[in-house]
Amino acid sequence: MDKVNIPADPVRREYARLASVYDEKWRFYNEATARATLDRIEVAGTERVLDAGCGTGNLILSLRQRWPLLKCWGVDLCGEMLEVGKAKLGVAGGRLPLVQGRAERLPFAEGSFDLVISCNSLHFVPNPAQALSEFRRVLRPEGRLLVTDWCDDYLTCRLCSFLLRLCGKDHGRLLRREELEVFLGASGFSVEGVHTFKINWLWGLMTVSASAKRPASPPRRFLT
Repeated sequence: MDKVNIPADPVRREYARLASVYDEKWRFYNEATARATLDRIEVAGTERVLDAGCGTGNLILSLRQRWPLLKCWGVDLCGEMLEVGKAKLGVAGGRLPLVQGRAERLPFAEGSFDLVISCNSLHFVPNPAQALSEFRRVLRPEGRLLVTDWCDDYLTCRLCSFLLRLCGKDHGRLLRREELEVFLGASGFSVEGVHTFKINWLWGLMTVSASAKRPASPPRRFLT
């Protein structure tokens, strides 16, 4: 993994501190959200996939276990998290590239991927609209996007987010389902499915699937 010069910010500093204990500390949350995301992925099994905000590579590991022939890349702001992922995934020799970078300025060429996944990371991005536009840029014309993130429509999630900010934790603004749909439409996506769900009494999330194609019909909404 190449070293890149990305200025330190609160999110990067916090996750650099947590990198060595992150997998164990957030095991339940990561496994639950990964399952919800994987169950809504539609692939043939040989596509080029980008995990934007890949952290320590948990989702990539699950993707490769379910679809061994997928060609996976990961990008994350925090180099320390990527180093943990590199050891876990065995990426020596570049078999599974992990790259340090920002969601708002992805270090990939236009049309590089068939699928972009953003799982549990969009609420950390200062400019989510710019990040979504970047996801659209690196997707091929018929590519797809899947976003799983905290949902501001849930009161418990709103309260949790407020308390985290009050305690000085590095945490961005949550989006409501309708807000994310608007951002996606403005970024050139056609929203195809919206799922809202809870993984326990506290965490309420949403998974939104979208296509880089022009909209053909209104998005479908599911409560699960």
